[in-house]
Amino acid sequence: MDESPKKVEKGRRSTIKTLGAGALAGVFVPKTVRGKSNSDNLLERSLILREQEGWTVDKWSEYLTRHGADVYSASGKLQVPPKNADNEAHIEELERSWITITLTYSENLGSDDYIDLSWQWEYYTPDAPIPLDLVKVGWSDNDYVRSGEPWYGSYVSEITDKDSEFNTGFVAEYDSSKQEQSTLPYNPTPGEDETIYGSGCGMPVKTKDTDPSKRRIEFDYYHTWNETTYDISVGSSGPVINPENETNQWVAEDGALETEIRDGKDFNWDNA
Repeated sequence: MDESPKKVEKGRRSTIKTLGAGALAGVFVPKTVRGKSNSDNLLERSLILREQEGWTVDKWSEYLTRHGADVYSASGKLQVPPKNADNEAHIEELERSWITITLTYSENLGSDDYIDLSWQWEYYTPDAPIPLDLVKVGWSDNDYVRSGEPWYGSYVSEITDKDSEFNTGFVAEYDSSKQEQSTLPYNPTPGEDETIYGSGCGMPVKTKDTDPSKRRIEFDYYHTWNETTYDISVGSSGPVINPENETNQWVAEDGALETEIRDGKDFNWDNA
């Protein structure tokens, strides 16, 4: 049975809690890691280095593989459609916008496996502020059990004033506008350099005693151009985001069985 919905106000926060860098594009600015770790856990070491070096998800995967882990990815690239004639939807920018979303599953890297969602945006920077995006990763409690805290990449944070972390997944916020203004040319000349940026997040898990062909991971990426309110509930496959207003948003939602991730599935975005 689903838990009772919890209201989540989706708005900008003055302080973004950052626990790591899920940098996907080479233009990202590396951050200094807080403190040092003496852990022998490969996952922890890799995420520290990913933060220090501003690694792309491919570079991070290569490091894990060189150190004996098995890393599998499913991904897909799609164009973001404009919404009708909404003057606040940044029509011109969205017509040239693309996003690549990568779902990664890693194992043999310590006592836990690791589920990671990363994304890369390619588009000209809008000339007006945009709200925070929402990212959801979830699974059935018959498939995985959460075994640690979520890892948040650059400009990604937990929803600190509401419950956003559960045993079957989590919901995070991504401040793309702040990242653009901090690390990229804010208004590139049309026809010249486009902005490429993104981030990521993930959570360590342990598998249940089930077949990989039955274990499935779900994700949603919500991009909006107006402030709106969401309900967050927990369903049979992890957190569920229910927007109050569906006209000021675009969402990519999909998922993959563990065996499909191992086979390098290409997302077809039937629900985008």
